[in-house]
This record gives sequence, structure tokens and C-alpha cells, in this order.
Amino acid sequence: MLFLGLEILGGTYLVDRGVKYYKRRKHLRQRLLTADLAVTEQTADEPDENKKIQREADHYLKTSVLAVGAAIVTPAAPILLPITYAAVSYNLLPKLRKISPNKVDNNLLNAMVITTCYLTGHYSIAASMSLVSHVGNKLVNKLQDQSEKTLHNLFADRPTSAWVLQDGQEIAVAIDKLQPGDIVVVNGGEVIPVDGTVSEGTALVDQRALTGETVPAEKAIGESVFAATLIISGKLSITVQQAGELTTIAQINHILGQARNYKGQAQSAGETLADKAAPPILLLSGVTLPFIGIMPAASVLFSSPGNMIKVLSSLQTINHLALLFNQQVLVKDGRVLEDFKRIDTILFDKTGTLTTEQPEVINVFSCASATEDTVLACAAAAEAKQTHPLAMAILAKARQKGIEIPEHYTADNVHYHLGFGVEATLDSQQTIRVGSQRMMTQAGIDIPPDIQQQLERVHQDGNSSLVLVAVNDEISGALEFDFPVREEIRDMISRLKQRGLKYLGIVSGDQQAPTEKLARELGIEHCFYNVLPQDKAGLVERLQYEGHKVCFVGDGVNDSLAMKQANVSISMKGATSVATDLAQVILLDGSLLHIDDLFKVSHNLEQSIRQSLMFCGTYSMVTLSSALLFLLGPAYVLTFGSVQYAAALTHAMRSTKKLANNSNHIPGNEQ
Repeated sequence: MLFLGLEILGGTYLVDRGVKYYKRRKHLRQRLLTADLAVTEQTADEPDENKKIQREADHYLKTSVLAVGAAIVTPAAPILLPITYAAVSYNLLPKLRKISPNKVDNNLLNAMVITTCYLTGHYSIAASMSLVSHVGNKLVNKLQDQSEKTLHNLFADRPTSAWVLQDGQEIAVAIDKLQPGDIVVVNGGEVIPVDGTVSEGTALVDQRALTGETVPAEKAIGESVFAATLIISGKLSITVQQAGELTTIAQINHILGQARNYKGQAQSAGETLADKAAPPILLLSGVTLPFIGIMPAASVLFSSPGNMIKVLSSLQTINHLALLFNQQVLVKDGRVLEDFKRIDTILFDKTGTLTTEQPEVINVFSCASATEDTVLACAAAAEAKQTHPLAMAILAKARQKGIEIPEHYTADNVHYHLGFGVEATLDSQQTIRVGSQRMMTQAGIDIPPDIQQQLERVHQDGNSSLVLVAVNDEISGALEFDFPVREEIRDMISRLKQRGLKYLGIVSGDQQAPTEKLARELGIEHCFYNVLPQDKAGLVERLQYEGHKVCFVGDGVNDSLAMKQANVSISMKGATSVATDLAQVILLDGSLLHIDDLFKVSHNLEQSIRQSLMFCGTYSMVTLSSALLFLLGPAYVLTFGSVQYAAALTHAMRSTKKLANNSNHIPGNEQ
């Protein structure tokens, strides 16, 4: 029977190698025949590869269960022995494939101990060992697949078709069929499906999904537009430059969707130690074989904790990444979880990071015979049908003050003048203009001295903006807008100070007065103003030279150099594409309180991995001593190992259990 098992195992292995060789040759021929495939097709193959890995994991998990069942019933039905041989042999293939011909490592030990059990007739033990291994791999692959699917869909809300202008008619065409040079027509309220250049029309475009700009951009002939941005008002004909997977937003999605197979220092050190221990363990097993017997010697081989280290550490890392993502924190680079606990300095960009994206009306000025409520009501009536941020701020202020716009007061005949403002007619009697000083000057409307004084103040402070309101060619008043500080900022600063961070600073390209004012309000000691992009990176480098570990939090192109230089970089969803590309962490809901969560999770992951390594070390010592001192075979080792493995898996999955219970608490060590 030993020779039969050996023959079946060898035959199965050779058949498997032959099939693999044939598939590789076939794949190579296909690649040579399709060497000119577009990048988009290559990118599309990546999800298929992930699915292939998942299918293979599912397949071997099922066949290993079948092998265990066959091995258990074989003693009662010897006629099933060839089936048991074949099933166990087949499930050994993944182990045999991992063997390196050039070194002795943990993979070789695993294959040897299962093969030994198999050839000596301990089929159920061999099958059970394979089953435990496949269960661990299935858990890791499943969590990785869930994480990658979530990332893949993060920025995937894009149109599937577009209206293409052909022979004067608009025809619906699938996005993947678009070609450079096609003319795509996009109307108000629709998402732009391509990267391209405006060939006809004007429109107001919300680009927050890509650039982070809260104020819509005015697009006209010759200007560039990007996929995944929204036309608020107007209509554009766009000459296609890039479509599908070649657009800017798709490439961002691809970057975020890459598998994050990260190994921390603790995990890498554990795996390295396990592989380095493999040759001595193999030698010890061989030397003691004549004295303790083949099965205890196989137990010596099985004492290596390499598999357990890989599975448990991977699960810990993935669980913590998933935990953060559940809290709306996307970690693109797993090293952040290891590096963040050493951060002692955090620098914040000012505009758009410490301040909100949505402006608000902070002051209403009136002149002539108008009241503040009248000025606000006129502005709200003119902007009632607009959706840009300033209009939303005006309407919000009107609601806050309880100003209801009567039905007869609703504007009709509204015209939006790109770069100037809104002009509307009320009841065919009053003409209201809401816009910039340039709009009023162009209309020949004089600016009163008190409003001119406010314009000069705002220009000097650089901390807010002023929009003028005119009724029938006479200035009635003005509205002052500001981007207020985010609600969570003060709480965040307090938490970071409690953690004992040495250095908190604001870095801004703004003028001195508004930057210092914000720093005083927030209790931040360090602030830097009038800072150019290259100087931001220089500041980070100088602090690093002084021994600081720096985290930079930003959202714009001008922050990109500093983010690249920093030890850890953080941005927010909706920031510029450059910032999104470079940032290692993206705060999906825009809350900076998650910076404190990152500290908690970072400390918790380190502690959890160390505890997992202790599980593995205990298993290895108990197994080795049991084999050498008590001559216990793999059956005992498997039983003890399974209990230990289950306990360690329960510990590793603790964070996932908290997620399943919809807990909003992130576990971690408080400083």
C-alpha cells in the first residue's frame, strides 16, 4: 500500500506539473498573439486574477473536506482506499508547488510532514493538516477580496454610456466604445464621462470629486474637463481625449484598488525567523529519527510556526484595515499602521483642511433704504434655483433667519453670467444682481463708500469674500462669506495634545493675519504663512532633520511635495487627484477626528500581532518538546495545534466581531 500511495502521489504531481506547463504555454501564445492589446484590457484582467485565486481557494477547501471524510470512512470500507489516496494526494499539490528547489524553508517542512503522514497510512491526519491550512488561506483571501472590492468601487460611480454627436445627431454609445476625437454632448445635471476639451458651449462644473474645489468651475471652449465631474448648469460638447480606464478618475480608482499585501516588521521578522529555523528543525528531525521513530520525527517537522504566523498576522492586518475603513478611513499603504504610532509632529494645510468645504454667510451689510433682511431676501430670490456653494450658503442663511421668499417674490428670467454672478427679474419689475464688484462696474452701478470700505477690508484681511447685491441699478447691500473652521477641529487638537504630540502646526499660502488668527483660535503654537509649495516640503524636511516624525495633512496640488516628503500623508476624499494619489491615508467622510483613531489602531495592531507571535511561539515550543520528550506523533500535534489555532484565530478576528456588532468604538491603547 505504501508503494501504491507513493505512485499515486507521484503520478498526481506529474500530471499537475504537465497541466500547469500546458496552460503556461497556451497563455504565452495568447499573449504573443495579442501583444498590442490596450492598457485598458490589461487592467481589466486584474479582477479576473483575484477571482481565480478565490475560486482556487474555494476548490481546495471543498476537496480537502472530501479528503478528510474519505480518510475517516476508509478503515470501515477499505475499497475506498484508492479514492482516499487520490483525494489526499490532490490536496497536497498546493503544498508541493510552494517548495523552492533552492532552499529549505517552512513550505518544505509542511510538505514533508503531510507527505510522511500520508505515506505511513495516517491519511486522516494528512487530510486534516491540509484542511486546516486551506481554511486559513480561505479566511485571508476572503477578507482581502472584500477589501479590494470595496476599494474598487470607491470611485466607480461613473456613467456607462454617453451621447456622441454623429452627423448632427446625438447617439448613445457605450463608454468603452468611445475613441479619442469623438464629440460627447453632456447636459446640465449629468456627469461628464470622459477626459477631454470643451469644443462648444459654456457650463458650471462641480469638480469636487476630482479637484476638491468647493466653488464650481466655469468651463468654456478650449478648457479641459474630467470624467466623474458634474455639470450643474449649461451644456457642453466635449472632444474626447481619454475614456474608460484611461481617465484620471479611473487611474485613481486603479491605484486605490491595488492589493495591499503588506507585511509589518513584526510579521516579516516572524516569517524570517520561521524560515531560518527550518534547516535546524529538518536536521533535528533527521538526527532524532533513529531514536524516536518516524511519527515523532514528523512532529518535530510540524513544530515550525511559519504557517500560523503568516495566516494570523495577515488576518490581524486586514482586520485592522477593514476596521479603519468601516470608520471611513482608507489606508492605501499598510506601513502607515506601523509608522503612525511613531508620529510626533502633525502639520495641517489651512484652506480646505482645517476649514469647511461649504462657505457660510457671516455678515449682511445694507445701505440706502434697504434692511439686512431685504438684502438677504433679494439675494435668496435671485439664487433660489442655483446649486453652487455660494447660492446654497445664501439660502441657508435666509432659512436660518426665518426669511420666507413669497411666491410672488420668486425670481424669473434668471441669467447666470460666468465669472460675474446672477441677474434675475422679479415680477417683471425689479432687476436683481448678485455678484462681484466687476459685475456691478460693468453694469455701470456705483459702489457706495461704506460698501467700498468693506471690500477693502476683506481684500486686506484675505480671510473672507464679499458679494454685492443690487436692485434696479442701485447697491442695496453686500453679503460676506467665509469658510468656517470644521466643527471637530478643536476636539481633534485637544485629543492630539493629550497624546503628547510635540509639534502641531498650520502651514498656509495665505497671508499672516488670517493664519495667525486661526492658530490662536485653535490653540496651535506653530503657524507658517505665505508658504510656497516647495517651501512646504522644505519645512517638512527640516523638521525631519531635527529628528521629528512628520505627518502632513493636506488636500491640494500645492500640498503634494510636502505630502511626498512626510513620513505619513493624509488627505480627504474630494481632494485634488494629486493629493489623492500621494496620500497614504484618505479620510472618506472628511472628519479629522480619525487622526486620533489612526493612533489607536496603530498601537492596537502592534499589540495584537505580538500576541499572535506569542501564540505561535508557544505552539512551537510545546510541539517540539512533546515530540522529543514524550514521543508524541502528529495526531497529538494536530489536536493541540488545532485548539491553539482556533484560539489564535478567535483573537485575530476580534476586530471583525466588533464590526459585526456595529460597534463604533475602535479598540486601542490610550496614551
